Formats: sequence, C-alpha cells, structure tokens
Amino acid sequence: MRSDKRIVDVFGGLRRGKEAAFFDYQASQAGAVATRLAVVAQTADLYISIRGLQARLEIARKQVDTRQQLLTTIEHLHAKGLAAELQLNQTQGSLNQAQATVPVLQAGLAAAMNALDVMLGKPPGTYSAQLIKSARIPDVPSIADTGSPADLLRRRPDLIVAERRLAASNARIGEASRI
Repeated sequence: MRSDKRIVDVFGGLRRGKEAAFFDYQASQAGAVATRLAVVAQTADLYISIRGLQARLEIARKQVDTRQQLLTTIEHLHAKGLAAELQLNQTQGSLNQAQATVPVLQAGLAAAMNALDVMLGKPPGTYSAQLIKSARIPDVPSIADTGSPADLLRRRPDLIVAERRLAASNARIGEASRI
C-alpha cells in the first residue's frame, strides 16, 4: 500500500519558498561565474603587467648604458677643457637617476611574478623561470559586438547575482506573509 501524502499549499507559502530556493541557487551560480571571471581578469592583468615591467626594465637598462657612454665622453671632454663642470655634474646626475629606476622596476617585476604565482595557486617563484625572458605584450583580442549598454549590463555576473538575490528576498517575503 502506498501512502500518498500531498500537502495542500493553500496560501502559496511553499511555492514561494521553492522559488526563493531556486533564486538563491541561481545567485550562487552567477556568483561562481563572477568569481571565475575576476580570477581570469586578475591573472591576465598580472601577466600584462609583467610583460610591461620587463619592457620598461629593458628600456631603463639601455638608458643607463647610453648615459654611461655619454658620461665617459663628457669626462674626456672635461679633461681636455672642452666641457664645463656643470655639464659633467648634470650628466652624472642623469646617470644616477637612470640607475635608480632599475632596482625599482626589478622589485616591481619580482612582486608581479610572485603575485601571478599566488593567483595561479602555486608557491612564489614557480613560474619565474618561464617568464624571465622578456616577451612582447600580447595584442588585445577583438571584442565582438556587445549590443547596447543595457545588454552589456544584463550580462554582468555581479548584477545577475544582485538580481537573483533580490528575487529570492521577494519570494521569502511572499513566503513569510502567506504562512
């Protein structure tokens, strides 16, 4: 004998509770998508920062070499009386300034590489050997037609989460008022 227990939802409270649970589920799914999107965006940002810092470091090193050569030339000219002391001091100051940028860029590069490792769930220094060789900054991929600004807003995961949470709250209000 089968006992068929059916509950009559006279005031709709059970239906509204089911709706609230469904909307909560949708909000958690959209939250997971938003989290994945944030991690991917942060990872891409760190990678591009690494490549940018490498390019800046290469330029800074070339500036140091160029200014060192200029200083050597100015020192020779100064020794022969063809360059003023002021010119020699300015060139030395310019070299010192260029040399000072190199350690700052190196520290920023090391920090970005470690941050990328952590973002990828690895201990700091894991991928530094693979990234140490300078490479060009990747081109930005073309973005497909996103439609109107309203369409773009409708696809934002954080707004979907907020909308689903609001719908769940409304369903809970309906559930509470029907009990």
